[in-house]
Amino acid sequence: MCKSTLSKLAILLIANGLGSCGPKGLNEGKTLELADGLQITCLTEPGNVPGKPGDIVEFEVIQSVNGKELANTFAMPDYVSRAMLAEPLFETDYMKALAMLSEGDSVHVEVDLSTIPEAYFPPGIEEKEGVLILIIRVVGVWNEEVLIDAMVDKLSDGKAETWTKTSRGLRVFYDQKGSGPPLQYGDSVWIHVRGLFTSGTEFLSSHGKEPIGFVLGEGLISPVAWEEACLSANVGDKLTAISPHYLGFGTQDRNPVLKYSTLVFEIDVLNYKTID
Repeated sequence: MCKSTLSKLAILLIANGLGSCGPKGLNEGKTLELADGLQITCLTEPGNVPGKPGDIVEFEVIQSVNGKELANTFAMPDYVSRAMLAEPLFETDYMKALAMLSEGDSVHVEVDLSTIPEAYFPPGIEEKEGVLILIIRVVGVWNEEVLIDAMVDKLSDGKAETWTKTSRGLRVFYDQKGSGPPLQYGDSVWIHVRGLFTSGTEFLSSHGKEPIGFVLGEGLISPVAWEEACLSANVGDKLTAISPHYLGFGTQDRNPVLKYSTLVFEIDVLNYKTID
């Protein structure tokens, strides 16, 4: 993907703002009891529209129990927490608070530890009685499918023939068609890859190193997006693939890639060896 294309992507993301949501029924300084043992206090004037199930929330958080600080992502300049909004797993799940927030909102959340079921008790907390306090500042709220669709529309200039969507949701642009044969299940394939965040910042490159090799259909290569892109490729193709998080690095942080990251992969299909 050329630099001008990446610039268009970055401008698109900034212009969209990645969504805007905010707490219902809250004003700055007001405390709301969401359940018996769960309350939220808004520290800033909130937004208007809450997030929806399936949206991704990116936030900084200070976590403490009975006055003892356990975690502080405000002090980690290259890291923020992320969660996908979903139905709460129990009555005092702090997911209820996250679902009320929009970009820029700051809240104070208190959870009575005695109300948390054993199966969902936070790791690293020894106390079973007392109060879990979360100070949360939301960095962004967005829906990944909406984000990807906007990226595709921008990059394709609305021309459907320039890209394809696989059955698993990978969007593939054919930057240059190769003259080699189509790849098939069971083929050994070698590729070069550049990995990019949606901002255009590179986080991975195999160029200048040995090509990456794997067998199509085995499902052993990670990220899965590489194999998914090659299943519709010919030898010699140069592809740009926009990967949803579940075909990338998933729901776990993989430094420097954060969980729930939408990623862009530039893939050069170099060579193959077919089944004898």
